[in-house]
Amino acid sequence: MFEQNSRAADPAFALADESVGDDVFALRIRNDSMVDSAGGHSFPPGCTIIVDPTVKAIPGHYVVLDRGENAIFRQLTLDGEQYMLKALNPLYAPTPLSSAKIRGVVVQVQVLTEAGKRQQAKHEALTAA
Repeated sequence: MFEQNSRAADPAFALADESVGDDVFALRIRNDSMVDSAGGHSFPPGCTIIVDPTVKAIPGHYVVLDRGENAIFRQLTLDGEQYMLKALNPLYAPTPLSSAKIRGVVVQVQVLTEAGKRQQAKHEALTAA
């Protein structure tokens, strides 16, 4: 699919799978907060996440939130009755959800390989708790 589109090789464009809705948006990861040093799911700097604002967030989902003028990307967890935002990198402390507005749930991730090819994972792997 990606090779058929002339924009696919351009890292400025994120091409979502046909299964996502019309309201999705993409964000490029800039830091290592979502890199799991234990080898689990990781979202390295430079990868692109596709976010769907119509999906209801539940614990275990990876979510994007508004924090002032910045977007925050974390895993939504539940600790007792408190919703928490957990980074995959243990150097970043979990924080309470508080009044931050969830903008959407990550439904796809795209990573450029060393060869410059785009790899994509759909939401089934991203929403696993």
